[in-house]
Amino acid sequence: MKRPTDRQRAAIDSLQRNGDAYRSFLEWLHEVRVDVLAECARMDDDIQIRRLQGEARCLADLISTLKPKD
Repeated sequence: MKRPTDRQRAAIDSLQRNGDAYRSFLEWLHEVRVDVLAECARMDDDIQIRRLQGEARCLADLISTLKPKD
C-alpha cells in the first residue's frame, strides 16, 4: 500500500485525536478482517478464496496505515 499523502496523513492525525471514537473504528476494522478470514476458511471456491484473501490484505494494510505510530 502506498504511503499516505500529506492531506491523508492530516486526516488520519485528526481522527487519531478523537481517541475513543478512533479506537472503536480501528477495532471495527479489525473485527471485519477477522470475519473475512473466517469466511475465507469456510470457502471451497478458489476464486472466492482469492477475493477474500485480497480483501483481508487490504484491511490489514488499512489498519496498519491508520494505527497510531508510537
